[in-house]
Amino acid sequence: MNPLILQTIILAFVGILGLFAHAFKSTNDKSQTQEAEYTFSMYWKKNRYSMYFVMICVVVFAYYEHEWAAFERLGNWRGLIMFAMGYMGDSAFPSILGSVTTITDKIKGMLGAKKE
Repeated sequence: MNPLILQTIILAFVGILGLFAHAFKSTNDKSQTQEAEYTFSMYWKKNRYSMYFVMICVVVFAYYEHEWAAFERLGNWRGLIMFAMGYMGDSAFPSILGSVTTITDKIKGMLGAKKE
């Protein structure tokens, strides 16, 4: 197997592991704060589309990492960075979507107030 393809597969896998690490941590944290048990399937139902998006982003970045000279200079830290990208991507992307929804609701409210 071509070493470049193998490296891409490994980096994508490590990034997706980071995504699932964040999902399991969130599930555990939520399960401890609630009386009822919060399971991974409940987390998956709520966040599956954002998880799909982060998976796609991680895989695309792993595929194109060979074109980034700065990324290659990181050497052995690339796997840890891909893990962190998956972990933080699963955390940041839903937060960004929530912020966009809040901002658009405020804008709609302001525009509605001006019409009346």
